[in-house]
Amino acid sequence: MVSAAPVELLNPELFGELSASLSIPVVMALPSSIAALNIFSAKRVLLMTPFDEPMNKLIREYLAHAGIEAVSPRQALRHYTDALALQPDSIYELTHNAFAAEKDVDAIYFQGAILNPLKILDRLEIELATTVVASNPAMLWRVLSQLGLTYRIPGYGKLLAQWPRVSH
Repeated sequence: MVSAAPVELLNPELFGELSASLSIPVVMALPSSIAALNIFSAKRVLLMTPFDEPMNKLIREYLAHAGIEAVSPRQALRHYTDALALQPDSIYELTHNAFAAEKDVDAIYFQGAILNPLKILDRLEIELATTVVASNPAMLWRVLSQLGLTYRIPGYGKLLAQWPRVSH
């Protein structure tokens, strides 16, 4: 499991090389999240990250190649490490405000574990009436599914609560 989208984006050969050299499933943040977004038929997403605009642009382009349009809110953090200090309520508020400004989306996509939405995934989905995919749960779902394992994990969004069959 490689959980860093910037690493993926700056080393596009990494996934193929790891997959070819290992006899176990390999998952990465972006492909796993795209698989999850596709499960929920999300074609236009609100991209929530702690990253700067150049990195967000790379993520949006990667998603576009997969047929998913992404929109990013105006950069709210001075530096991506500022996300470490954010409590769940602050992350909720940032997301709620960005979603209110950009309602024409099918889902919210969190990329970058440093902007940690895990404690508020259910709240966001319920209160905003939308699907929320975060990269770390998407990777967990994808790798365990590839191993033939199925779980139902309530409290962390509908991806883990419903555990839909993964598309390979």
